[in-house]
Amino acid sequence: MNHSRGQAASTVWFIERQWRLTSSRFGKVIRMTEKMDVSKFCESLLGEVSISSPAFPHGKTQEPEALHALENVS
Repeated sequence: MNHSRGQAASTVWFIERQWRLTSSRFGKVIRMTEKMDVSKFCESLLGEVSISSPAFPHGKTQEPEALHALENVS
């Protein structure tokens, strides 16, 4: 079963992801220095993040075609 299908439209996925240590958050942790404001740092890790880029709408519109092409290759 593919658990990642439809995740962009899933409220549950976004709630669960909020509490996970993603690779980008881990990168922030390992680059933290003593000069950083700990409170702002923690807020940035736990705060709500909006992810968007011009590539997202393109990916969403092209996904059915890409999936169809992938299924025909396999």
